[in-house]
Amino acid sequence: MAAAGEILLNAFFQVLFDRLASRNLLSFVRQLQGGVDSELKKWEKKLKMIQAVLCDAEEKQLTNEAVKMWLDELQDLAYDAEDILDEFATQALESKLMAQNQDSSGQVLSFIQASLNPNAIMFNYSMGSKIKDITSRLEQLCQERIELGLQPLTGGSSSTVAAAAHQRPPSSSVPTEREVFRSLFNLDIADRCSDL
Repeated sequence: MAAAGEILLNAFFQVLFDRLASRNLLSFVRQLQGGVDSELKKWEKKLKMIQAVLCDAEEKQLTNEAVKMWLDELQDLAYDAEDILDEFATQALESKLMAQNQDSSGQVLSFIQASLNPNAIMFNYSMGSKIKDITSRLEQLCQERIELGLQPLTGGSSSTVAAAAHQRPPSSSVPTEREVFRSLFNLDIADRCSDL
């Protein structure tokens, strides 16, 4: 069960990393005020630090309730971070669509109007508050990771699971030679029995 949880959290982290690296997201947050770009870079760094100890945490949660609670907090934080990234993606798409609908001669004026738009100002303020909350929670989880003694594992269960996944032979619908002979043998026996 621990390996399954680890795989799920690792997959979820990969989704977060992909979203954080999204070209649309990056170009959108660079336009925002308040250091959003640098905060998201902090997220990525902290998430990578946490991801490195997931194997150890998954193993220790079976015997250590504090580690289990830490993993639960981590999962909640990951969902909240994903929600914020979804909001950014939605706002970025909305901004892109508005820009496409603007006449090229009025783009500078519309950009100024969009920047002074009360909704845009509220979005920036609201998102800034949410981002700082996530950053604070990430820093807390990184500190707790140290206090819980979680370490990156070099030969733990995840590497065993990963190695097994890489060593698994490719599946195929083509029967092996052994299966073909077994089928022919069974058919031969069935034919002989029906002749009796």
